[in-house]
Amino acid sequence: SGHGTGVASIIINNTEDITIYSFKAFDEQLQCTEEMLLNCLEYVYNNIECSLINMSLGTLQYNEKLYNICKMLENKNVIIISAFSNDGGISYPAAFDCVIGVDASFRCIRNDQFVFVRNSVINVKAKGANQRIAWIDNKYMITQGASYACGYVTNFVIKLYQKGVIKFQDILQEICNKSSYIYETKYI
Repeated sequence: SGHGTGVASIIINNTEDITIYSFKAFDEQLQCTEEMLLNCLEYVYNNIECSLINMSLGTLQYNEKLYNICKMLENKNVIIISAFSNDGGISYPAAFDCVIGVDASFRCIRNDQFVFVRNSVINVKAKGANQRIAWIDNKYMITQGASYACGYVTNFVIKLYQKGVIKFQDILQEICNKSSYIYETKYI
């Protein structure tokens, strides 16, 4: 559909020495079921040695099995970065405490700009507004969404990882340090 091509083009921009494994987690109607997502993550856990997982998809329903596999991957020192739903709802795995949850922000106009959010299920916001993205058949598309914001955060985390910053909390701190804005949210 072009979505994965667009996200991957953002992730690999100005990076070196990385390998990307791409999984088609959608059916013919471009829907991802929880079962498909679980199967992909379980496959990665059991078969692929990786450092990072970018997920520009999710589900609106909390799923304990999904949380458990994400936690297992975190315990294996795999950083998971996941986009929130474009409709503004809480989505999973982005909202899990073992995942870096990314949303789009209109405050971010450059590819390297972030907004850090404290005390929220959303950890960071990045450029998700209309932008020109690589697409299929050597074409480009003007599109927007949290998936692309997630790609920019993943690109930044890859560069941190290559510098030796590999722990979840250290990565969040580096994103906070890099952010142009920091939101303080308060739970009532």
